[in-house]
Amino acid sequence: GCGGETGTSGSSGDSGSASNGEARTDINIAIAADPGTFNPYQFGGPDYSKICKSIYQTLAFLTLEKEFEPIIAESWEQIDNLTYTVKLKENVYDSENNHIDANDVYYSCQQHMNSAQASAWKYSDDENPVEVTGNYELTFHFKQETCTAFTSLLTGVMIVDSEAHAADSEGYTNNPIGTGPYIFKEWVLGDSLTFVKNENYFDKDHMPTITDMTWRVIPEGSSRTIALETG
Repeated sequence: GCGGETGTSGSSGDSGSASNGEARTDINIAIAADPGTFNPYQFGGPDYSKICKSIYQTLAFLTLEKEFEPIIAESWEQIDNLTYTVKLKENVYDSENNHIDANDVYYSCQQHMNSAQASAWKYSDDENPVEVTGNYELTFHFKQETCTAFTSLLTGVMIVDSEAHAADSEGYTNNPIGTGPYIFKEWVLGDSLTFVKNENYFDKDHMPTITDMTWRVIPEGSSRTIALETG
């Protein structure tokens, strides 16, 4: 994620259990400022990345153990020093039940490539950086060999449904639609952002146990701690 001081509190203000001993189902997370936007191809505030990755997902993510784990991707393979193929999972849907395939990933790559985040593509082939090579397969081409160019795209490009985004790209600023485990519910500017569990989340093995998640805007550090301790 991006910088910015954060803190968390469970439903009872403790480390993870409600007062009746059951596992908590809601969580409060303190952030320094509003994200500014939910658009997946813009830069927002200091906590933008953490918040957006509750809604949107990438092809893969980097674990705390520094290993790359698939999310929307099923697998990937290095063909030669400059070429990689990515196979996608075939059961990926967003929160509006739009099915995600290689054309959607290609569209998302194009949006990312033409955004303020375009520097991630600086080592990609100028003429043919990425192409659809199957219903659930894409091939990435590079103009020079690097250690991180491919993996930065695996973990950096947030995936959207191409038709939904093309129909109302500006709408994603305040009403995001993604494949992630949470759905945006409410944004009270300068105060809080509320998300609820995506009951139709495609990855049934990783369904979240937290059903309600609130990001609370608390700019000053000591106030943030006090607010979380008092629930």
